[in-house]
Amino acid sequence: MNPSFLWYSLSAGALILQGFILITNVTHVNKLANRWLGLFFLCAATIFIQLLVEAAAPEESNPWFWLIPFLELPRWATFPYFFLSLRSFVNPTVSIRKATWHFVPFFLFCLYAAFVLFPDAYADNQIILNLPAWVAWVIRYLFLGQAIVYCTLSFLLLRRHERQIKRFSAIIEHVNLAWIRWIMYVVLGMTTLWILGKNDPSIAALVPFGYFALILFMAYHSLNQQAIYPISQSQLPEVIDAITLPDKRHARLTDDQVALLQKEVQKAVVDERLYLDPLLNLPALSEKVGLGTHELSFVLNQGFGKNFYQYINELRVEEAKQLLESEAFRDQDMASIAVHAGFNSRTTFYTAFKKIAGMTPKAYLEQFNT
Repeated sequence: MNPSFLWYSLSAGALILQGFILITNVTHVNKLANRWLGLFFLCAATIFIQLLVEAAAPEESNPWFWLIPFLELPRWATFPYFFLSLRSFVNPTVSIRKATWHFVPFFLFCLYAAFVLFPDAYADNQIILNLPAWVAWVIRYLFLGQAIVYCTLSFLLLRRHERQIKRFSAIIEHVNLAWIRWIMYVVLGMTTLWILGKNDPSIAALVPFGYFALILFMAYHSLNQQAIYPISQSQLPEVIDAITLPDKRHARLTDDQVALLQKEVQKAVVDERLYLDPLLNLPALSEKVGLGTHELSFVLNQGFGKNFYQYINELRVEEAKQLLESEAFRDQDMASIAVHAGFNSRTTFYTAFKKIAGMTPKAYLEQFNT
């Protein structure tokens, strides 16, 4: 038996299991996004089932070789499912009807396959089967083209989201989509392995094992995802609008109104020390100051010239500086300083402090003591 048979079997099985877990697991916050992601895993599994069939035996002696044309069909929906999953994670309120056009290549290929797989059912099928050379070329390289296009779109969507999420939360480590970026890296790694295996026979024998290792890595990150919007479902539509729509919709507020609201926000946040609450986010603050999330986001951006992340974390960093300089906290460790300054973890504290102060808390303490 071909030694790659085992690794292709394990890879296909792992993808199928992961797909069903994501589709059926009701504990996930974003069910629609995880169903899209589960379908991505299931479609990817058919690629490895095809490799499994091809590795089982030569075509002339392989009783399962007839499955290959059917196994090729789902691959045209693989990368659209991944992109739609990412889009749904970023914006859970997006309409599912807008996803239809992503599957046009899949539907067209299914139509073409119907004539190829069942030629006796169509009298004039030869007209369709005798395709021009450029159409055959498109079919051959469309999957690779999809991978390039949708991975590029996904990277751009992630970068845009990482900028927008700072308008919602001061703690971005646990509400971001860094875990899904690793899945994209796995796809890139598999493509690299495929290219290396095609061009270097010494590497080709290791490629099936490499696929399986990357799939396990991908499954680990998909199961360890965090809730990107840890708020109630009723707040979600308004928050999504507040961080994704441009501030021009609130340009009707005059400069005097913005200045007045700016003072009210500053009084509530600073005087009442709301910034010390590690769970503070845009909707929570909007309730405290009596403003809608749209108005609050506009005031922060136009009045303070900062997003929510910058505004709150700058106050927390200033608090941390005072604690580091205080005799009462001289013997406290950095984790304790972080908690008292409003950060939910030492990692978040170090990241924000270095970004805002230009140095680590330890370096600041050493500079203060000199």
